[in-house]
Amino acid sequence: MKFRITLALALLSLSTASFATSLCQEKEQDIQREIGYAEKHNNQHRVEGLKKALSEVKANCSDSQLRADHQKKNR
Repeated sequence: MKFRITLALALLSLSTASFATSLCQEKEQDIQREIGYAEKHNNQHRVEGLKKALSEVKANCSDSQLRADHQKKNR
C-alpha cells in the first residue's frame, strides 16, 4: 500500500513539473528538436538558421510577450 501511494505521488510530482516549464523553455526545446532533425538529415543551412533562432530566443524571449503575440493572432 505504501508503495502505491509513493508511486502515485512520484508520478504526480513528475506531471506537475512538466507543466512548470515556461513558454520560452518550450520554444527553446522545439527549436533544439528541429536542430536535431536537421543535423540528422545533414541540412547544414537549416541547422545554422535554427541555431541563430535559438540564440535569439535565449536572449530575447519573454513569456508575457509570447502570450501577447498569441492573443493578437487569435483575435
